[in-house]
Amino acid sequence: FDDGFRSNYSIVFPLMKKLDLKYNIFLTTGYLESDDEDYLTWEMVSAMHQSGQVEFGAHTLSHIDARRINERNFENEILNANEQIKRYSNIPEDMCFPYGYYDRAIVEKLSNAKIYKRLYTSDHMKPHMLTESHITGRAGISNDYDLKTFEDILKGRYNILYYYSLIRGTFTRNHRK
Repeated sequence: FDDGFRSNYSIVFPLMKKLDLKYNIFLTTGYLESDDEDYLTWEMVSAMHQSGQVEFGAHTLSHIDARRINERNFENEILNANEQIKRYSNIPEDMCFPYGYYDRAIVEKLSNAKIYKRLYTSDHMKPHMLTESHITGRAGISNDYDLKTFEDILKGRYNILYYYSLIRGTFTRNHRK
């Protein structure tokens, strides 16, 4: 789950506990620092982590497109965000790129810094290595999807559309650079 919505605590957490399933939430830490009631609090993060059901990963401080992370904002967007997560739960071993966007430059920067074990995107790609980093594609899920679309995504039925759009050049992911 991405961003750190409060529904991760009020809806998902009780369900996953009932099903005895472990899961990850990728936190946009700046959202948790706001007074916006749509997002988790650090106390909720701590409680979920202490349950043993939830691990937390990084999703940057401000939900910035990772292709725009540079020397000027790396410390704030990555290092400071990780410190916040570590303070209330675990040392983040995973990062999910906001919007699923990334390029070779940010992957190399993260690989060289040896911060994360795994990187995630939303490009449906099979797990692969880019430089020294293991990258796993995920299927994006929206609140706007009906149950049939959600089911189809989980079954991988939308993957061919994604790959077709890559071939046709209609998709703007930069992972092939």
